[in-house]
Amino acid sequence: MASSVVQIGLGKVGAGFLCHLYQRSGLSIVGCDMPEALANFPDNRYELQLCGPDDFSSVPIQLSELHPATNKAAVAARIAQASFVGLAVPEAHLRDPCEAIARGLLVRAEAGGGPLNVLIALNRLGSGWRVRDAIRQYLPADRHALADKESLGCVQAVIARMCAGPFRAEDYGVLPIDAEAVVGTLPPIDGMEPKAEFRAWESLKMFVHNMAHMVAGALCLSEGIEHVDAITPNLATTARAAMGEAAAALHLAYPETFTEAFLREHVESLWRRIVNPALHDACARLVDDLVRKLDRTDRLIGAAELCLRHRIEPTHILAGLHAALRIDDPAIKGTAEIQVILREGGTDAVLSQVCDLTPHDPLWQTTLK
Repeated sequence: MASSVVQIGLGKVGAGFLCHLYQRSGLSIVGCDMPEALANFPDNRYELQLCGPDDFSSVPIQLSELHPATNKAAVAARIAQASFVGLAVPEAHLRDPCEAIARGLLVRAEAGGGPLNVLIALNRLGSGWRVRDAIRQYLPADRHALADKESLGCVQAVIARMCAGPFRAEDYGVLPIDAEAVVGTLPPIDGMEPKAEFRAWESLKMFVHNMAHMVAGALCLSEGIEHVDAITPNLATTARAAMGEAAAALHLAYPETFTEAFLREHVESLWRRIVNPALHDACARLVDDLVRKLDRTDRLIGAAELCLRHRIEPTHILAGLHAALRIDDPAIKGTAEIQVILREGGTDAVLSQVCDLTPHDPLWQTTLK
């Protein structure tokens, strides 16, 4: 009997990346999403269009079952029997999935089942403890132990495949995971790479990959360029220099994990993927949800502070920050809020209210120069 996964969230990450890896690994896939989203999966299947940069094939993905996330009893029953759970929903929408997982843990325990691993695909540093706490609150007080590390593996994953839509994605297929968070074993998953020093790998994704997306997207929008593959040479030079600043800081922060040679190759390969014309990624997508992306722990401010901690001036990263503050498009989530704060209090108000910086932080004065 094939190992099974309950994949909660069938958006760009769930359908565009994880289910593709699951199918290549021979796993039986039970999909869960909101009822309106399930209409995109007639006969429990969909076509995933790969957009290179090397593979341009169309891949049919077959799900064994589909369940609306609102049917928590049915989802819990599948979780109780699953080999593991995949979780790929926005952090703001964790409530229902975590309640379903908690119910599944209870049913699993009653049936004498073993520990459960949840593969977490949230684009946020340290998301494992957030998910664990969210699941624990839906367990009875006398069953809180089911959310302890011995019973529940909250396994963060680095999601580095770029997906321009739920069914359009690049061909990248590497899935680093937090090796130390796994309880028991996970079934073999194609592309999965357990990493002992996971903090380094999630920082690489956030402070090089996500930061480069943000800087390139913001710079392009500041000059009226709608798709990142159309970036001008001058703007590309700035974005790549920002990647170099963050990469240099990561080498100093994690010298035993990232060599300079590895980081140079990573930056070159990543930039080729970012400007892939077949993916034709929209700059608005890269900067969307601007308030969240300007958080102190996120891609721009987090990368800039990492640089300063290692005595590297984040000149080009901050060029991206200033470009982001110039975005004034109500169609892009968060920009209207940022513009109101700028009008009422200027850049220092954004640094204080959005980025959680104070005048005593080194980045404050560096940013205002």
